[in-house]
Amino acid sequence: MNTSQIIVYIILPLAGYLLGSIPFGFLIGLAKGVDIHKAGSGNIGATNLGRVCGRKFFFYAMLLDAAKGFAPTFVAALLAARSGLPDWAGVLTAVAAVLGHLFPIYLRFKGGKGVSTSLGVVLGIWPLYTMAGFGALATFIIVFFAFRYISVASILSSTGFAFYVLYLGLVGTPFENVVHSPRPWPNLLPLVIMAFVFAGLIAVRHRGNIKRLLNGTEPRFGQKKESQLTRYGA
Repeated sequence: MNTSQIIVYIILPLAGYLLGSIPFGFLIGLAKGVDIHKAGSGNIGATNLGRVCGRKFFFYAMLLDAAKGFAPTFVAALLAARSGLPDWAGVLTAVAAVLGHLFPIYLRFKGGKGVSTSLGVVLGIWPLYTMAGFGALATFIIVFFAFRYISVASILSSTGFAFYVLYLGLVGTPFENVVHSPRPWPNLLPLVIMAFVFAGLIAVRHRGNIKRLLNGTEPRFGQKKESQLTRYGA
């Protein structure tokens, strides 16, 4: 392996995992005098933080979680492209960053649900994932304002992202000079697989929310009844 391959395949994925493991929701909670593990649902993600500490802290944690995924992934994707490595090379760092958030080494592998970090990493993989990521973000916003369920918006936007990748990779867009698509299927397949892995991970992490949605007990965003804070797993 040459120097670029060592950096892209080994060093940057390790850095992505360690950065992804930084529990911003937990740290912000501590700064506010709250152990987020012992409040609300006990989850370190932005949603639980916002419900416990206030809505603005949801946005703080969301942006920081997205940034910790975007930064290492963008560097990895850029270096991979400049080194002539395959499109999926930078995705290794993306997956590592998301796994870091889901299973942070600093908190004994008890992490969040990976939505914000996943958004950050997909925006960092230019151009295909970035374009699909904007589509997923638009889906999230539309579904969220329509139903006010973060869990529903997260699951549908992550699933939509996978299909956006498939569509853009096979069909292309009007911006061919930007997206450089469509792609040959052998080159596209690893990217599609990774996209569906992202969607699957997010769906699995929301399995408790799915059960509550089916039972009609899932709280909407902004709902603060204390009796519910101990039940939902945001």
